[in-house]
Amino acid sequence: MASLTIDKQGDVYRLSGALDESAKLGGIEATNGMLKLDLSGIKSINSLGVATFLNFVDTWNGAKVEYHGCSTVCVDAMIMLPAFVGPEENTAQIVSFECFYSCPSCRKIEPHLLTP
Repeated sequence: MASLTIDKQGDVYRLSGALDESAKLGGIEATNGMLKLDLSGIKSINSLGVATFLNFVDTWNGAKVEYHGCSTVCVDAMIMLPAFVGPEENTAQIVSFECFYSCPSCRKIEPHLLTP
């Protein structure tokens, strides 16, 4: 069974599960030169998953890319390896992402989705 699932909802591809050595990213294609990826369901990434994703990035062929709902593990990968977002000449945009928020009164730490 695949550890990564891809669901297309309108013009957005939602990736869920683990981005690892078993991940298959085939079938994800730009629509009218635009590729929208919802990464909110990505729960883990390993080094082989990063390599798989970087190979996927090489197939964009100049499409404009938007990242939606980037999970905290995706944000970590983007910080550690900027190529995860795409090549330097890419115009990819991070539209929304999760970051951890620590409540000063109850000390609870939870991820929160940030959007412009």
